[in-house]
Amino acid sequence: MKINFFVAAICLIAAVLLGYLTYSIAHGDEYDVLCGITSGLCFFSALVPMLAIKSYDSKIKTNLNAVCSLFFFFFLAINICFASLGVVIPYYIILNGLLLLVMVLIIYKIITLKKI
Repeated sequence: MKINFFVAAICLIAAVLLGYLTYSIAHGDEYDVLCGITSGLCFFSALVPMLAIKSYDSKIKTNLNAVCSLFFFFFLAINICFASLGVVIPYYIILNGLLLLVMVLIIYKIITLKKI
């Protein structure tokens, strides 16, 4: 496994822009900054394994791309819904935190598998 830092930097810029999108959708709410930062972090954690990590095994890379794309769209839908409908902080933090932990655990399990 190798990481491409140029692509990771592009992922960081894309995550910041998507975080700003959710911030601007939630603009005027009480917790719009928290919504923007949290969504940017979630987007970054889904984009880097999907685009910037290179694997020598094509099956691991395919599984990693599938899982990260699925969670990226989950994060996108959830963060836009919370931003447009109003942020309820406990539900927002718990839902994003649980999804982020599940995604990290699945990615860890995929990477540590010896044979798929």
